[in-house]
Amino acid sequence: MKIGLNVLVLSLLVLAGCKDPPKYGYEATAASKTYCGDGECKEGEDCASCVVDCGCPEGTFCTDGECSCVPDCTGKDCGSDGCGGSCGQCDDGVFCTEDSCEDGACVFPSKEGSCAGGDGLCLEGACCIPNCGNKKCGPDGCGGICGACIENAECVDDGKCSCPGESCGPVCCPAGEVCAGEECCTPSCNGKECGDDGCGGSCGSCTGKLECVDGECAGTLSCKDLQGCLSACGTSACQQECQASASNESNQQLEDVYDCLSDECGDCDEASCQFVCLGEQCPVAYEDCFHPVKNCPETIECVKECPVWDSDCRALCYFDTKVHDMAVFVHLMDCVDQDCSAYHIGSCFESIIEDDCAGAYDNCLSGCLIECEDNECGADGCGGVCGSCEDDNPCTQTSCGPDNMCVVTPTSGFLCDDGDSCTAEDHCQDGECVGGALACELNCDDGVDDDGDGKEDCEDEECFDEAVCIICGDGDCHESEDVELCPMDCIEDLPEAGDLVITEILLFSWMFEEGGQWFELYNASAASVNLQGCIISNKGGSSHVISPAQPFVVEPGELKLFAPDKGAEFNELFGQDYTYGGLWLGLVLGKLELSLPDGSLLDAVAWEGDTWPVEEGVSMQLDPEHLDSGDNDLPENWCPSTVPEQYMEEFGTPGEPNLACEPEL
Repeated sequence: MKIGLNVLVLSLLVLAGCKDPPKYGYEATAASKTYCGDGECKEGEDCASCVVDCGCPEGTFCTDGECSCVPDCTGKDCGSDGCGGSCGQCDDGVFCTEDSCEDGACVFPSKEGSCAGGDGLCLEGACCIPNCGNKKCGPDGCGGICGACIENAECVDDGKCSCPGESCGPVCCPAGEVCAGEECCTPSCNGKECGDDGCGGSCGSCTGKLECVDGECAGTLSCKDLQGCLSACGTSACQQECQASASNESNQQLEDVYDCLSDECGDCDEASCQFVCLGEQCPVAYEDCFHPVKNCPETIECVKECPVWDSDCRALCYFDTKVHDMAVFVHLMDCVDQDCSAYHIGSCFESIIEDDCAGAYDNCLSGCLIECEDNECGADGCGGVCGSCEDDNPCTQTSCGPDNMCVVTPTSGFLCDDGDSCTAEDHCQDGECVGGALACELNCDDGVDDDGDGKEDCEDEECFDEAVCIICGDGDCHESEDVELCPMDCIEDLPEAGDLVITEILLFSWMFEEGGQWFELYNASAASVNLQGCIISNKGGSSHVISPAQPFVVEPGELKLFAPDKGAEFNELFGQDYTYGGLWLGLVLGKLELSLPDGSLLDAVAWEGDTWPVEEGVSMQLDPEHLDSGDNDLPENWCPSTVPEQYMEEFGTPGEPNLACEPEL
């Protein structure tokens, strides 16, 4: 076994290049006991003497016992030459590439970042300068963009942002949408002809007096406003517009009112009667349409505010009066209208409510409605009575029955006076006063001297007042006739119809109210006429007898000025020819009549509504071309005076000829 081991060691030494292998496989030294092959390159060993322990690294060679390197750059542009040196450096001189060596070859990969002093951008190894110019969007030529468009907008070829709809803050509204505030909104007008489209816009507007209700053009006038609208119309087109401007409900309500007027109130001509009738017969229709709120005193104040000629204004006051209070108000006005014009609540009204109409006015203030229809007597429901059963007949006894009707009981035997001075010892018989013995001319046309005084029939002064003895109207003033008993025969020069013409009338004076009225009469005949005993009267039947005790003569072509008493001083200053009293002419609805003593009409003027030129402080005058008692019946022949009146600071020509009326343009 020892021989084999030695052979192996020797072989290794030979292979390692040992020149002189030691004997027995080792060379012992006294100091270190070093031997080649112990795995350590120790002092005394080198690459030449002991390859095993001191062999040269790969790529180097042993020369004279030392390892040396031979540079090798075969096939390499860069990198190590194997001996600690370099085969070359990589640099392409380009800013936007990385200079690097991979496996002996230079490579230049692109790098990222800015270039050109921050103005450029490295892109695929080159410095790219973005180019946007006036572009708002789109590529900048360097892989970036020049800007972004708002939402829903698109960038077109020229670098501009295009919005198919409306721009709306940070977004672009799609087609069909609009901008509402800062949000896009889709307008909705389906089934709507007006009103909001949901986006702040409009689906359309309504024409005329229509208003938009739930997307539809509809009428909104109330029933009450519809009535006012129709009242102000003068054409059918206007009325149709009013009806279209009211709701269907309002039109139906007003139709119900008209149906009631037609069916239940056909006998009423006056507006006040119609209102009361509506309240009594159709209170539901009246309330539903007009929704009245005024009581009687409030209605009076409302009417006071209306101009005297404005009947529409008064009608609106009536429409706004509650049903019960309208009846109370009309009851008061019926009383007032006996002496004053119900159309003008002025000083006459204030006076009469303290006198003849005080009870009716108290009822107005308290809201108490007198209930006396079909009752002759008994309580009226307001603290008074419906009437007295007293019949002024001494031969009857009267009382109020349980049905509020008067009960009349005839009596007999009681003394009475039958009113005949020719009888004595008159007495009651079955409710009538029966005359006793005769004491005067009994019969004035029997040819007998009944009382034996020697005078027969009409010769006896007791018969002077008997109709058979008064032949009034035969043109002769008989012994038994005088101016008072028969003015037609005993007043000379009375006019005939057509002789006198009413030519000018002032109805409303700023200065004197009722006392400021006046009118003129013109003698259109060729003869003098005497107005003694003639009668002037108004629409309500109030009258005044002209100069009953003495002649009042009007010469041919002469004007006479008639006016109420305004006091002695002003009467003289104003210069009226005749002063009358107790007569008031209606302002809006009125009439002035001139009659003979027997009531035969000489001339009359009647005015009504807006067709006559009634104005405050301005007289209405007859055109001088129409000084005729027939022509003055027509409103078109009258016009308002334009001449200032001297004393009352109004317009008119009292006592002077009228100026010609200007033709209407």
